[in-house]
Amino acid sequence: AGLSLLSLLAVMLFPYERYLPGIERKASEALKDPVKIGTIGFSFLPRPHIALGNIKVGQAEHLTIAKAMAVPDILSLLGESTIVSELVIEKPLIKSSGLNHLAQAGSSPGMTIKHITLSGLAFVVGKTAYSGMNGEITMNAAGAPEKILLRDAEGFLKIELTPKGEIFQIAVSGSAWRSSTRPSFTFDKFDAQGELKPDRLV
Repeated sequence: AGLSLLSLLAVMLFPYERYLPGIERKASEALKDPVKIGTIGFSFLPRPHIALGNIKVGQAEHLTIAKAMAVPDILSLLGESTIVSELVIEKPLIKSSGLNHLAQAGSSPGMTIKHITLSGLAFVVGKTAYSGMNGEITMNAAGAPEKILLRDAEGFLKIELTPKGEIFQIAVSGSAWRSSTRPSFTFDKFDAQGELKPDRLV
């Protein structure tokens, strides 16, 4: 019991702030853009994780994240390479102007992320925002993003994005989906493929 208590206190009192610059550096290497993290701490709920907040990516902040929950291999924090078994990103906001940066995201020699979950994603194109998307990012064997799989809250719309150079190959499928355009349209079923670029969708 004493050893368990000491281990618990060690996790709670671990000086995470000391490692914040290193985490920012590793994230910047992976995203090929400067990353700033506002807050860092530790939480036990819903499971033990490092809690990150107010994350900004890029000089123009083309990606902002309200909160992120990183579930690491605790011992890896002491080494040169950090292993994150699960990264949950909450309320990320992506501007289309930064798509070419995000498409080139790769792995970092100092960080390995095995799986990423997205919650409450919003995508801004010009003055129009598309929100309420959830999904996941699958990683390849080298630890770089391989596919981004998104769906709306009702499951009527599904989007698959595959990084390719400075663009994303995109595949979209919908069933009983109502568009957000004016006037709006309801599609019984549709499928589309193309390329998503910073300034247009082909």
